[in-house]
Amino acid sequence: MKKEIVQNCKDCIVENRWVIYEDGFPFYQKEILALEEELYASLCMDPNCIENYQKIKDIPVSELNISQVYTYLTYIFKNEGFVIGFIDTYCKNGILYALLERV
Repeated sequence: MKKEIVQNCKDCIVENRWVIYEDGFPFYQKEILALEEELYASLCMDPNCIENYQKIKDIPVSELNISQVYTYLTYIFKNEGFVIGFIDTYCKNGILYALLERV
């Protein structure tokens, strides 16, 4: 993944400006959307992320290998399509930032 995109996303999270809600729906900032695009473009997406996430969900982020980090990132972005605000939750709880620190 491109370091600039990862850093921009981390900055966005640190500055607490990753999302704006309108009528209850999240509109993510361009830095967050660019990260998702980069995940696809760099072929780092895990097509089996739901199944693979179950294997790693109890492992601390600091102990994940790079493949597991990409599984977790894929899981977060993929689930936004099913649970509105899913990415927001992972920004708030610090997990998305911690994962980006490992990339």
